[in-house]
Amino acid sequence: MRDTKNEKKLEPLKKAFGDLYDKMELRAADLTDKASIMSASEGIDYIVHTASPFVMSVKDEERDLIRPAVDGTLAAMEAALHNKVKRIVITSSGAAVMNQKPKDKPADNTWNEKHFSDSSKGPHIDAYSRSKSLAEEAAWKFKEENKHIHDIEVVVINPLLIFGPAFVGAGFTSGDIITQLILRKMPGVPKV
Repeated sequence: MRDTKNEKKLEPLKKAFGDLYDKMELRAADLTDKASIMSASEGIDYIVHTASPFVMSVKDEERDLIRPAVDGTLAAMEAALHNKVKRIVITSSGAAVMNQKPKDKPADNTWNEKHFSDSSKGPHIDAYSRSKSLAEEAAWKFKEENKHIHDIEVVVINPLLIFGPAFVGAGFTSGDIITQLILRKMPGVPKV
């Protein structure tokens, strides 16, 4: 995590993990600081990479969403390779695979690590979807290109939207979406 001394950020972890929290070792790492990710990954067997910007509106898509998502994922992959970790679990998104061109959708509706959203820039795909697709695609490419050095086991999870109790209170995008739906502030309701 970015700051292992920030009580506001630690409190949700303490609440979520309860008695197990004291068995955890938290290490400082920042998504935009590759050296901190490399350092935090020393001597470990597993990486769970959950950090990526998720905001509904940005001023600069490349700077605010795409670069942190791709560069942060690649930094985690480099740390996994350098430290010979056994497995890296990457929290991606359904957005990384659901915006396919019709010709690219699997006929049998079975999706795998070779399916990515169309990441070309345009009105048909939002910046967040592009960032997640490009980041996940970069992870799989990195794994393939470096498997002769160390064949990292890569696991990617692609949630569509996170529902359930929020340990962090308010002010996070998934929660804001639910709030907008409940308060009828969203112009339409997605078919979910």
